[in-house]
Amino acid sequence: VLLGHIDAGGGSGAEAYTLPLDVTFVHVIAGELRVTFEAEVDGTFAGDEVLLGPGDAFTFSPRRKHSFRAEGRHGAQVLWVLAPALPEELPMRKQELQA
Repeated sequence: VLLGHIDAGGGSGAEAYTLPLDVTFVHVIAGELRVTFEAEVDGTFAGDEVLLGPGDAFTFSPRRKHSFRAEGRHGAQVLWVLAPALPEELPMRKQELQA
């Protein structure tokens, strides 16, 4: 479980990334958060965006390439729940872990 305070315009960066997890749950406490998914090469998923506001929650597969960004002037306060927990050792390539 992570509590994030994201500055306005801040987020995971320009490159989409994946995590070796089964599910990610995100709950926006304050502000707005945009989660963007890249289209899959095999065509199984198109590129999608989800805009979440205060009180909104969203569950998604972190195995899909995604990125996130705080929208608006005041940034966002976000609660993340990752399941299962991240492994103690992760490959430290930028595209895989940049949050």
